[in-house]
Amino acid sequence: MPEVVLSGHTWYYERRGHGAPLVMLHGALGTGTSEFRYQLEPFAEGHEIIVPDFPGYGRSSPRAEFATDFYAQDARDVAALIAEVVGRPVHLFGFSDGGMIAPLVAAGWPQLVRSLVLESAQAVIDEQTMQAVRAWLPLDELPESWRAALARNHGEPYWRLLMLRYIDGQERVFAHGGDVCSAALDALRCSTLLVHGDQDPFVGLQHGHMLHQRIAGSELVVFAGAGHSVHRERVEEFNRLVLDFLARVDAG
Repeated sequence: MPEVVLSGHTWYYERRGHGAPLVMLHGALGTGTSEFRYQLEPFAEGHEIIVPDFPGYGRSSPRAEFATDFYAQDARDVAALIAEVVGRPVHLFGFSDGGMIAPLVAAGWPQLVRSLVLESAQAVIDEQTMQAVRAWLPLDELPESWRAALARNHGEPYWRLLMLRYIDGQERVFAHGGDVCSAALDALRCSTLLVHGDQDPFVGLQHGHMLHQRIAGSELVVFAGAGHSVHRERVEEFNRLVLDFLARVDAG
C-alpha cells in the first residue's frame, strides 16, 4: 500500500497510468478514489495519476482537528508529496477544498506545478458556504445514502467525528475572515482551467468569476444546470474538457 509520512501524518495515495504526472486533490469528506471514480481510468490512459487521501480521510491517518491554518498546512504537505513521490513538475487538479489548496501549492512552489485545474473552487469561505456546511447538522438527519458512503469511506463511528471536526474547522477559518488563498492568486503564472456549475449550492458562481479575474490568463468554463460536483454530474463533458486542456499544455 503506497504511503508517505508528511508532517507526522501518514498519507495514503494511489498511482496509476503512464505519462505526464497528474496529481488529483479531493474535496471535503471525500477520498481520492471515491471522489474521482469516473476520472481515474480515462485520466490514467494518457497520464500518470497520483491520487492521495488528505489526512483524516479514507486510508490516511486520522486527524485530531482542522486548525485555522489547515489549508496552508495541507498545501505544504502536498508540495512535499509532489517532490518526494513524483520528483518532477505536475498537472495539479483540485476539487472544492482541493481547489483551494492547489493554488497555494502553485504559488508557493511554482517549480512543482505545470498547470492547474480548479473545480468548484473559492479563495474565500463566505456565508453561503457556511450555511451549507452548518446544514449538515444534526448528523443523524443526513440522507441515509450519504451516511452509508461516509461510513464506507472513513469508518464507523469515526466519520461522525470527522464531520464534527471539519465543521468546527470551517467555523474557525470563517471567524478569522474566511480568506484561504486570495494572496496566492496574483502570483500564479501556470496555465489554469477553472470549472464551475452555475447551480452550485456550496460555492456560488461569483467565486469562479473572481478567480478568473485574478488568475492571469485563466480559462473559465461554466456548466449550465450543474451543481457542486461537475465531474460526477457531467462526466463525459467534464473529462473531455480537462483532457483537452491537459493535452494543450502537454503539447507546449
